[in-house]
Amino acid sequence: MELKANADGSLLLTKEALDALNISLRPDSSILIDGYPDSPTRAHSPLGLEIRETNPQLRRVYIEPTTKCNLRCTTCIRNTWNEEFVNLDWNVYERLIDELRDASHLERVSFWGYGEPLLHPRIVSMVAAAHDLGVKTQIISNGMLLNESMASDLLDAGASSIIVSLDGAGNQSYEGVRQGADYDVVVRNLRQLVRLRRRRVVNRAGITPVEVGIEYVAQASTIDQIADIHALAADIGVDFVFVSNVLPFRANDQDELLYAASVYGQRKTPRIYLPPMDNKNGAAAAIARMVKPDEPIHYLQHASGTCGGYCPFVGEGSVVIGAAGQVAPCMALLHSAPCFIMGRKKSMNACEFGSLSKSDLGTIWDDDCFRAFRDRVQRFDFAPCVQCTGCKKAKDNGRDCHGSPFPSCGDCLWAQGIVQCP
Repeated sequence: MELKANADGSLLLTKEALDALNISLRPDSSILIDGYPDSPTRAHSPLGLEIRETNPQLRRVYIEPTTKCNLRCTTCIRNTWNEEFVNLDWNVYERLIDELRDASHLERVSFWGYGEPLLHPRIVSMVAAAHDLGVKTQIISNGMLLNESMASDLLDAGASSIIVSLDGAGNQSYEGVRQGADYDVVVRNLRQLVRLRRRRVVNRAGITPVEVGIEYVAQASTIDQIADIHALAADIGVDFVFVSNVLPFRANDQDELLYAASVYGQRKTPRIYLPPMDNKNGAAAAIARMVKPDEPIHYLQHASGTCGGYCPFVGEGSVVIGAAGQVAPCMALLHSAPCFIMGRKKSMNACEFGSLSKSDLGTIWDDDCFRAFRDRVQRFDFAPCVQCTGCKKAKDNGRDCHGSPFPSCGDCLWAQGIVQCP
């Protein structure tokens, strides 16, 4: 795509240009254009421009099929809950699917949340109904119930991506985090899934290969196994390993943080911004020697931890449906729970813009309050709490010291790229 400047030096973003950028503007919306003037590697120029829609189209729907789980993971938000464990009502789900048939910009429906999706008795039918919309479907599981029958059913239902959480490369480390799980069972199920996928593609012409991945939550006690997890993934034949940092929900979980210096600490040595690079002639070892103990590691040219932020949920036009039918803007605001940020205990209160048991998704999505929130998030008009030592207003996600109303997202680690979701 090439655009020529007008005689006065202005530039017109044509419909063709917006389509190439995958931007479909609503008649009453606008776009935000920004650069990176503080970055030494990205000029304040078109090469460093960021474009955001203030009111994105609905493109992704995240569905929490259940809040029930078969494990007791040490890092889980459920350790702090007093909520009732429920399954998403099938009638609510059917009404949602009927409505999504008219969502012309919908790209993906994902099935995961703070329970084990495979525990929902109609999870296969859920995936099949979403697949029939003509969009991609994703499911994230702990893998314990992903036996041959379940894997085959999910493949036949049209799952586009199946991701298994694997937080250790051996029985002791993995089962220490994922209490109640069996490492050997999960690895066996993963191998079986990859074999079924391969056989299905070979036997059925025109079938698009299903993406299979591993999600790994990096912790201080298990980070030494990340190379073993990568090697295991290669041996099994999965497509990717997705790494996220951990968000502590209990005080003693803060010992597992691997990003305190990167986000909060004072740097003793200069940042280094690395370009894409092959591990050739000992490159990885040389880079490892350069990074001092407890110093930040930055691989991206635009490092996280700046005072701004970008919400991947709102920015990509997402909405989250909880197992009780509640409609939230992101996973972080789906349930209320305490967490610990920069040593501070913070009460994260859930934010619901409506319920599918009382209204339809379109009405909730277009509600003035929900639209105003998305606009505020895209501008990231919040106090930079994540960079601050904390004030009384940072004890929860209510109105912040800049006057931004509930929910305030200045302390969100997803918006800083520290915690990630596949």
